[in-house]
Amino acid sequence: MASVSIILCTYNSESYIRTLVDSILDNDLADFELLVQDDCSTDSTIPILRSYKDERVKIRVNEKPSGSAAMNFMSALLKQETAPYIMFADADDFWEKDKIRKTYDLMKKTESSFGSNIPILVHT
Repeated sequence: MASVSIILCTYNSESYIRTLVDSILDNDLADFELLVQDDCSTDSTIPILRSYKDERVKIRVNEKPSGSAAMNFMSALLKQETAPYIMFADADDFWEKDKIRKTYDLMKKTESSFGSNIPILVHT
């Protein structure tokens, strides 16, 4: 299992999804999985996502629309097995080349300060 799970929820994101996924896959820390949950897109978001042959990209499509981005993220978080460290991405984001590594390092540092039994949140 990867060290980091990145949860990405999409809905009709064809205009910018390649930019985000390419920026995530190009990060300098490669020990992650990208868990994509699509909320029944009607554009070409799903075919674009399926064009990626990188085994770190895992795609799920909801059976029916969740009704909101927040519900889609909650569903993605609850329905998928994740790594010990979780990051969230929005479909219209762009990630700098060192974002995963820097955030992962900060999460581990914060955890070591407070102990692993206390949930922590690091946001960027």
